Amino acid sequence: MDAVARGLGRLTLCLGIALLSYAARPSTAAACFGAYQYRVLPMGATKDRLVAVVLDVHRGQRTSRGPVLWFGELSLVEMSFFGQVERTVTREPVEFRSSGALRPALARAHARAWTIDGFTRFQAPDVAFCDYKAGCQHARWTRSGRGQLALDVRVAGARGRGLPVVIPLSARDKLYDEGMLASAMYPRRLFTDVFARSPFPLSSVRVYRAGGRAVFVAHAGTGEFTVGDQDGVSGRMRALPAGACEYVSSCIYSEPTPHHGSGFDVVMTRGVTPPSVPPVRSIPEDPWTEADIADQERRDEERRERERARAQERAAKLRRARAEGTLKLGPLETR
Repeated sequence: MDAVARGLGRLTLCLGIALLSYAARPSTAAACFGAYQYRVLPMGATKDRLVAVVLDVHRGQRTSRGPVLWFGELSLVEMSFFGQVERTVTREPVEFRSSGALRPALARAHARAWTIDGFTRFQAPDVAFCDYKAGCQHARWTRSGRGQLALDVRVAGARGRGLPVVIPLSARDKLYDEGMLASAMYPRRLFTDVFARSPFPLSSVRVYRAGGRAVFVAHAGTGEFTVGDQDGVSGRMRALPAGACEYVSSCIYSEPTPHHGSGFDVVMTRGVTPPSVPPVRSIPEDPWTEADIADQERRDEERRERERARAQERAAKLRRARAEGTLKLGPLETR
């Protein structure tokens, strides 16, 4: 039990540091409050799957005068060696301003991970930084031998060539819905083809090792990297608090979120049969089919329904506040 407790403590430290980007929120001038991140934090593996904590979170304000928060879900999952979630072990909503508030949820996920049959903990990852720069020496977008969207990666002596990339479904839908890369001009089935035309720059690459495996996690992002004359990401790239880690490679780093930004992790594993990801194709002049149009109309209606539900919720809160006499009015407002 002592060994398990020590291992749990190390995992809590490493994953806690992985979330420092949420605590080190940039100033209002440097980044928009609205942001999105999909993070995959591998803890270990069984014979057939990765075991990881997944954070799927947005940044914003609940009210116009409320604090800026990250909110969404933290899940313990079993996933394929290319990041496809196959089983959700635990899931819970999270809402936080700093990573410290996530410690209880992380501890619960870690404790549950140790009960999974065949679980083997990863060694501390090695990290290489690309800093969203073109021509990154640690990773570059390419195609696999089958024409799939892929990455070549090289971190701390570990290499992978033409590793197919599976864009996480949650991140794909988020990016598609917000029209990043003008992808909303195309049906969802062509998202990867559109992405391949102009892939997001890479922030960093990690490599995890256990049982002879090398598992890579790359973080890609989009947004405005400069805002006016201010840099939206530098100075936060490798920020770790003094004394938190003896070496940067013993913990994960602060992942920046650019102005109006979105970021997501992709998972790739060397020496494992990749999934049957469709090859990247050229986009036809008129790619829309009747099924595509019906799918888009359905999604539009779902979005409108969500907006109506939020409006009804706001109206209900306003009515309750008025009834309870707790409504705070501005100097020019009257009842």
